[in-house]
Amino acid sequence: MIHLFCALACEAKPLINHFALEMDQIKRLFNIYYSDKHNMSLTITGVGHRNAAAAVSYHAGCSNPFASDIWLNIGIAGHASADLGSCYLANKISDVNRTHTWYPQFVVAMPCQSLPLMTLDTPSKQYEECLFDMEAGGFYEMATRLGTNELIHCIKIVSDNDQQHFSNINAEQVSQYITDNIPVIEKVIEVLLPRSEELTKLAEMPESYNTITEQIHFTVSERIKLNRLLRQWQLRLPAVNPIEHIQHDMPAKNVLQVLSNKIKASPYSLII
Repeated sequence: MIHLFCALACEAKPLINHFALEMDQIKRLFNIYYSDKHNMSLTITGVGHRNAAAAVSYHAGCSNPFASDIWLNIGIAGHASADLGSCYLANKISDVNRTHTWYPQFVVAMPCQSLPLMTLDTPSKQYEECLFDMEAGGFYEMATRLGTNELIHCIKIVSDNDQQHFSNINAEQVSQYITDNIPVIEKVIEVLLPRSEELTKLAEMPESYNTITEQIHFTVSERIKLNRLLRQWQLRLPAVNPIEHIQHDMPAKNVLQVLSNKIKASPYSLII
């Protein structure tokens, strides 16, 4: 699933309209929208670190997320000199008031540039050559407890700078900035989806697991070992059926040994 988080309703509105998200009618602490078609949710967190962290935690309790899910914090940010309406991914997130720092992982090429981001508790007119917001730190800290780092990112669109201070921004401008960058947001999702799908597949029970355990008795601890070995087999020997190397009258410990030996003897290479 794809989980989107926006601080403001004016940030969320273009995404809600574009992805045809429908509001969850159950009374909740935060407004949450869903789309079955896009396998997507959007939560409006409110402004600030604490609200962002609380919204991520609350949403997780409502949706039971998987480690393979995509988490995106989308919203506006300030920057000293970047063009208004320009879109960036955060490559470093510093929560200034809590002295915490995180480094989002980029394992594939992204469709837009990245910049460091600082999360503040209050708006500031002291712009620097980095992004400024009030939610990313809270979002990222909580999301990384629930998901996989490489699938958790902050997309920030510059709404104010030295020439155009945040006090001059209005909701209509914010919505337009988000609307203009929906193609970039879609490309980020498109880039992350294959990795998400790969992790989902790896998390599934190997097909051969049920066949083997139906034929041979395994204790609870042996089943855990079998599951782990079969996952390794999928990575190291994807074209080989493990059942072909197992006899139905083998003791469970012998099955585990055969699988382990075959995996250890298989060729392995890491391609970067």
